[in-house]
Amino acid sequence: PAPAPALPPALTAPTPPMGPPLIERLDTIMTAVAGGDVRAAPEPGAALLFVMSPGASAFVTGRVTPEWMQLRLIDGGFGYLAAAAFTTPPSVNPLPSNSNLTANPAGATAPAAPAAPTAPLPASPVSPTAPAAPTATADTQGADTAPSGPSAQTGSSAPIAPTPSPTPSPAPPPVVQASPSTQATPPVPVTPPPTPEPPPAPDFVAERAGVLRNAPSSRALQVAQIRPGQRFTMIKERRSNDQQIWAEVKPVDGAPGFMLRKDLVTAAEWDAPVNGAVTRIVDAATLVIGERTIRLGALEAGPVRFVDVVRPWLLGAASPVTCERRPDAAFDCFSADRRDLGETMILNGLARAGAGAPAFYLEAQDKARQGKKGLWRSAR
Repeated sequence: PAPAPALPPALTAPTPPMGPPLIERLDTIMTAVAGGDVRAAPEPGAALLFVMSPGASAFVTGRVTPEWMQLRLIDGGFGYLAAAAFTTPPSVNPLPSNSNLTANPAGATAPAAPAAPTAPLPASPVSPTAPAAPTATADTQGADTAPSGPSAQTGSSAPIAPTPSPTPSPAPPPVVQASPSTQATPPVPVTPPPTPEPPPAPDFVAERAGVLRNAPSSRALQVAQIRPGQRFTMIKERRSNDQQIWAEVKPVDGAPGFMLRKDLVTAAEWDAPVNGAVTRIVDAATLVIGERTIRLGALEAGPVRFVDVVRPWLLGAASPVTCERRPDAAFDCFSADRRDLGETMILNGLARAGAGAPAFYLEAQDKARQGKKGLWRSAR
């Protein structure tokens, strides 16, 4: 019988680390429009945890400073992303006060000036009635000149002043009836153009690295490289001549293309833990659970021949396993009794601790090296 593998102690549920105090609590899911670097502390020089792609969503617990937002990570810890990466409402400028207004606003009707008082018309002067002039005789009708001197003044009457004519009132202007064709037409309200619908949110995620091609064939030209965690919008599925199922997809930040459908999972599947029995062991860092290929994080797999040490345990007592998504798109997986599978692989000399490995992975590697386990048998 195969010797029993060395197993690490069972893990208890870790206590989530406490972050710095919040100045504003949000507890909501937000979209990082611009993307950015998620760091271990709200400082530009803090350790980089991972890079969030543009359009990715995250659970935001709140704001720690005006410039930094706190994110809840899958492992229960916290990360920090610049607040400028998220969508923010536009600022609204206050209206000016009345004291700053120097002119009537456009369209306002100015107050009408008071009407000037109408001056009363002067009364027509009435001349006194003068005595009738004597009838001229033949002697006087032929006179060429009026008599002069004192005798003439005493024998003539006072002249009669003419009665002035009253000033006629101006006639009102004639009212011109406008024809129906010239009458003012009421303004027709203008309907604003409809707001365009936002593009659909990416609903699929690449679970492993690959190639985006310009046709549904493995021989087609490469359009772009696909990275794990990259998000796509599904256009349609197509079956190639060799019966492989391809997906025509549109990435968030590039031109559409084709990739194998099996390399895609839905956004909900990407964010959810993977639970189930291990059905195949590809190498010390890659397992198959159901139809999902799971890559263990922070591991560098050794030769496949060493996997036989843990194969019976992984396919039997360790199942069902639970795998939780890491920020780097890999997984942290645990056996049914909560033993870390990555630590188990390192402790038995089946893999090395990779980039970003936690301290207890490095301690397990030292134990495997000292015990000459697996790939450390020939190490000096």
